[in-house]
Amino acid sequence: KKEKLLICPCHKSKFTIMGKMISGPAERDLPGFKAEKITGDGKGYVVTLFS
Repeated sequence: KKEKLLICPCHKSKFTIMGKMISGPAERDLPGFKAEKITGDGKGYVVTLFS
C-alpha cells in the first residue's frame, strides 16, 4: 500500500495527509483549518482560515 504524503517543495519536510509531521526540517505539525464541502454540485470546499 502506497502512503499518501504532503511534501514541502521548498524544504522537503514530509507530513501525513492529516498534517502530522513525519520528517523535518519542519519542527511541528501543519496547522488545521475548518473545511466544509460546498453543497449543490459538491465540486469544492470552503476553507476558513480565520474566524
